[in-house]
Amino acid sequence: MHIQYIIEKISLKGQKERSVQDFEKPEIIIGRGSRADILLRESIVAFLHARLCLKENRLFIERIESRKCIISVNGRVIKQSLLMTGDTIIIGNTTLTVAFENEIWQLIEVRKELILPGICGHEVKPHIFSQSLPGLDSQDRNGVVADCKIFQCNQ
Repeated sequence: MHIQYIIEKISLKGQKERSVQDFEKPEIIIGRGSRADILLRESIVAFLHARLCLKENRLFIERIESRKCIISVNGRVIKQSLLMTGDTIIIGNTTLTVAFENEIWQLIEVRKELILPGICGHEVKPHIFSQSLPGLDSQDRNGVVADCKIFQCNQ
């Protein structure tokens, strides 16, 4: 089984950075626990949230823990689903797009940097010491995860 988890980060200046994690095993676990292969650090994601399985070169996703797990595929909450190219999976606040390229299944997450309006109402600019805050992700209107930054009012 060959699956790639791809994170595409897009900076405020439009620069793209891509990281790829390759998996060659019969099943892949998505969750926030230490046993998860794809780690989503969100409190609304279960420790063992979802399982990806490849059967006869078809990719399936299924819910693992029943109490806390919600998985949406193309806007429908599912317990188990066959995945196809172009499908959109939502787990917690994370959106993954399914692709199949060169005989490899891919889960693609796009993260955009986001400028947040200042509490003071003024336009804000990134503080010189600003950095991404782990676990503090936000979503824009398109459901794309955006890395939040610390901002300082210049007024």
